[in-house]
Amino acid sequence: MSLDQLTSEIREVPADYLANLPDTEQRIFKNYKIFPIQILVKAEWNYKTENPERSNKLQESLKRHGQIETMHVRKLETGYYEVVNGNHRLDDLIIIGTTHVIAYDHGEISLAEAQRIAIQTNELRFDADPYKLGEILSNLSDIFGDEDLFKTIDIDQRLLDRAELEYGRNAPIGDMIEDELEESNSTIVYSERGDLYELNNHRLLVGDSTNDDDVEKLMNGKLAHLVYTDPPYNINYAEFNESRPENRGRNWADEYCSEWADSMSDEDYSQFLFKFISLAKRHSIEYAHYYVWFASKYFHELTTAFKLNDLSFDGVPIVWVKQVAPMTYAHYRKKYEPCLFGGKDSVTGNSHDGKRRWSAEVMDDNVWEVDRDHNVNYVHPTQKPVKLAARALRNSSKEGELILDLFLGSGTTMICAEQMNRICNGMEYEPRFADEIVKRYLRYCRDNNVECEVKRNGEVITLEFFEGELTI
Repeated sequence: MSLDQLTSEIREVPADYLANLPDTEQRIFKNYKIFPIQILVKAEWNYKTENPERSNKLQESLKRHGQIETMHVRKLETGYYEVVNGNHRLDDLIIIGTTHVIAYDHGEISLAEAQRIAIQTNELRFDADPYKLGEILSNLSDIFGDEDLFKTIDIDQRLLDRAELEYGRNAPIGDMIEDELEESNSTIVYSERGDLYELNNHRLLVGDSTNDDDVEKLMNGKLAHLVYTDPPYNINYAEFNESRPENRGRNWADEYCSEWADSMSDEDYSQFLFKFISLAKRHSIEYAHYYVWFASKYFHELTTAFKLNDLSFDGVPIVWVKQVAPMTYAHYRKKYEPCLFGGKDSVTGNSHDGKRRWSAEVMDDNVWEVDRDHNVNYVHPTQKPVKLAARALRNSSKEGELILDLFLGSGTTMICAEQMNRICNGMEYEPRFADEIVKRYLRYCRDNNVECEVKRNGEVITLEFFEGELTI
């Protein structure tokens, strides 16, 4: 049947009957209508989960008693009617061959109003999908405000808590862009130690994260609101290869680093960790959060560095779970990397003089499942995806705040900060990687129509700067 034919079959309560009712009842009963079932469409946003067993029972009830529960609908711009509450019932009515149904017509109300009514008229025969319910409640809260919203919605607190947790845990972190990196085949290095790059509001210094003067120059008197960084793991690739004359692995440090040797003694590495954390703390606000990626073998050394700097930490690290493990010769390939989370009053979540730094709407969990970048896009041996940084930035910073990354590497933290309207100050020791960071930022701005100005030691540069014949 055509839409016009279906529309012509809609039947209302007779006007002469309504005329004998009180005004308040007239306003209610005039909206009850009989609809041809073909004019009804399911709501794509329905948060109720499928349950075949309950569906079979509902069909038996409908066969025996008929439609004794009313559905709620709203009129769409297409002329069809979307089912606001009763989507499973619609499916089952169609299965048993029903041609017409009675429903309450809410008219041409907005999607937000429809979703609010769906939760208000919630029936518990079918379970709620906590993520979908959490998403709807989050959107409705933005539109109506919690005080107004929960004046009319009575929802089980356990279901509400679960919905908030599930949505907060899995909510999309904006529309984060994993930009396409271009592997550099250039043997020319343009950056030099001491170079200061200003990339719009961000800063990059080619320097030493354990050097007081370098960190002072990078921060320029500003204090960071969040420290998110990925220091060297002190993996001695050369030593591994000496013990393995066949099937030798790739020596990343030898291949990528000009002076840095990622093979310090445990004592020197402990001093290294203590020093950069102490400088990060000196140049951060008192209640800043710290996220530090590390190799499991150095968990004790890293936590000791936190303790010596009077920073608390969670004894159970955050774990990044990758979709695939890197290719290695180990019997058990490591599909995860740990990250230590800490900072003053950060672990328990207890408020201290109103200065608690958690900025996400709900608490998060400590297993982060994020796809790693494909090897062909690697410009740095320990490169991490933008969405990984986004989770920390979402939870522990606000728009406009300053993020400090003392080991900027491939520049992921800066790209993430750009997308999330934060500011990133980053340090990178290797001039070669500094080149890659600046080129990556320039390409990101070009490809995403972001207005961009990059200065090197006060002079404006473009991508063409990295195509010249300069050598060092």
